Amino acid sequence: MTERENRIAINTAIERSDRVTILLQDGSRAHGLLKWDDKKSRLTILTNEGPAWVPFDEVVHVTRIIAFKVKSA
Repeated sequence: MTERENRIAINTAIERSDRVTILLQDGSRAHGLLKWDDKKSRLTILTNEGPAWVPFDEVVHVTRIIAFKVKSA
């Protein structure tokens, strides 16, 4: 993904409170909810293990995880 596409995916995920998986330059992955820091140069990802801070420049790909609600009959 391009930097612009990553920013759009991140902003959408934050706006909609979507869980995400982010792929970093070193090949590691992180799963959770995202928040921007004050300067928008770094992300806070809230994981089950606690918060982690990731520089935006290290993000290679963002996958939004969208939950579907099923209506019962």
